[in-house]
Amino acid sequence: MISVLSVVTTLVVATSVSHAEDNRDKLIPEYMALGMDCMKDQMLDMETCKEMLKDGNDNSDEKYTPCKCVPTCVAKKRGSMKENGEFDIQKFTENVDEFGHQPWSDEWRAVLEKCKDSFKGLLNCEASAAFGTCAYKNSQMLRDEVSKYLGQVE
Repeated sequence: MISVLSVVTTLVVATSVSHAEDNRDKLIPEYMALGMDCMKDQMLDMETCKEMLKDGNDNSDEKYTPCKCVPTCVAKKRGSMKENGEFDIQKFTENVDEFGHQPWSDEWRAVLEKCKDSFKGLLNCEASAAFGTCAYKNSQMLRDEVSKYLGQVE
């Protein structure tokens, strides 16, 4: 789940992306460092977090709370989630575009269209979990990116 939002949140700002510089080498380590900072106080078990991404999993179990809250922490640090726990979609889009990688920007827009209702009415960790799970299910590109950092989920 860390990579879900650190890659989804990381699949994260410019005005004309087609001319933007590819900043992935700079920004991915920054997002990963934020994720590590956010994990500091959590008793995070990556295998438990990977379970959350499996089809049919009941993500309401308390054991998943740390997995849900790390992406929220990263999103708040990057300004793509407001302090009240709502996503700031404009800022999230800017964060994705900041990477300067058009395929990620295009995929973000497609995923947002498919998942925009998944986090409706949810805040903080629950919003992050709902959006991350939806995005993961609807984006092969995201699943491939997550696999780079977490290994295969299925």
